[in-house]
Amino acid sequence: MNKYWFTPKNYGCGFYPSSWEGWVIILFACALICLSFYTHISFEDFIINATKKNWLAFLFDFIVIYLIYFILIKDRVARGIKWRWGHSKLK
Repeated sequence: MNKYWFTPKNYGCGFYPSSWEGWVIILFACALICLSFYTHISFEDFIINATKKNWLAFLFDFIVIYLIYFILIKDRVARGIKWRWGHSKLK
């Protein structure tokens, strides 16, 4: 693996895309989440009466999409995914 798709942030456990592949996978995951929301909860149901069953189905889809996303990108983050406290000069 020579090229990483994501660069870690200095503080916390976050990362951001640093290549076009990273942007593509983020946009694809967002599109899947929007599609899941649209298929389970229509706009009228969201305003008037969305049922708990529809929300739970959307939540299940969201969790599955996130887990697949995480599995795909965990090896594509430079220096790995872990908690960071910034660059300390004192060691």
